[in-house]
Amino acid sequence: MTFARPDHRSDPETLDRMPTWVTSAQAEIPEDVAFLSGAALNHLHLVLGCERVPQALLRDRLALRAAEACVAFSGRTERAGELRDAVLLLRSGDLPGPAGETCLAWRRAVERPVSVKALGRVVSQSFRFRGGPEYVSTVSELVKGS
Repeated sequence: MTFARPDHRSDPETLDRMPTWVTSAQAEIPEDVAFLSGAALNHLHLVLGCERVPQALLRDRLALRAAEACVAFSGRTERAGELRDAVLLLRSGDLPGPAGETCLAWRRAVERPVSVKALGRVVSQSFRFRGGPEYVSTVSELVKGS
């Protein structure tokens, strides 16, 4: 018995994995980086458009990753597991701490459709303790300009 390989054009609900030439290629010049990034973003766009992808779970997972990156950038040692526990194990009235606040801010940002204004608030809150008011205003201006 032989099985026909599904064709994306005939079945839009079936997606292959990202092509290996995207993940295994070594980018040597900026143009290669741009091309491979575009290929990865195109594949991500196809996957996110699939109705079977649990959007709420995906948004929560991406918020946790973003919070982890912000916390690491600020010089703190908390990682994804610790951030998740800091938020999920909070009792009413407890303060989550700076890292937990960053995680909560990212979770609030992804609860609704993404907008530049919402991302600007999150970025400003995430970097407030990093470099003072002038740093926050610089980052906020960068977000507003995009």
